[in-house]
Amino acid sequence: MFTEAFRAIKVSAWLLATIRENKVIGVTSTLSGEGKSTVAANLAALMADSGKRVILIDADLRNPTLAHSLSPRPTTGWLEVTGGKIDLAQATGWDPATGLALLPLVVNEAPVHSNEVLASQEFRDLVDRLRQSYDYVIIDLPPIAPVVDVRAIAPAIDSFVFVVEWGSTRIKAVLRHLLAERELHDRLLGVVLNKANLKMLERFEQPGIYQNGYYRVP
Repeated sequence: MFTEAFRAIKVSAWLLATIRENKVIGVTSTLSGEGKSTVAANLAALMADSGKRVILIDADLRNPTLAHSLSPRPTTGWLEVTGGKIDLAQATGWDPATGLALLPLVVNEAPVHSNEVLASQEFRDLVDRLRQSYDYVIIDLPPIAPVVDVRAIAPAIDSFVFVVEWGSTRIKAVLRHLLAERELHDRLLGVVLNKANLKMLERFEQPGIYQNGYYRVP
């Protein structure tokens, strides 16, 4: 079920690409801790494993996670690239298992005006450069409720995947923030219900329709 969910997102991305350009996909959520970074990483890895040229960018300046999951831990990232300190190739890592390219974010402390960093021409130029080199650019974005960072970078994003944590995030909060951000809502690729309780989820399934992770005709 877990893998099929990500395959569904991948297929949606491919189908949208037949209608309009859909190379840059942002992954966000209402609040922090809903699992958007995990979703972004798994989506990027699945796409790369299918033979696509994919790069995953950590753009959550207030809570970067990609650099902490890599070994050895990188000491530089795309901030140094946009600042002209290093070349893009020096900051980019690779997952040998899938061929996924990784562009981490290394910060000692969150910048006060993180939205200005994402809205900067230097970061947009970086995204445009990656758009030319990869089939898909997956960007792990900040959550939309506490900060305005997503709104700042929205014009550079082709579509969004919105992550909602099962049983935690209030529906009213999701609707209020999602509908208020028209740039995000109008480019919504799909919504991921994350950390779902599978036993409780079975109560919402019609008997005989979904069994052992596969659909069948009753």
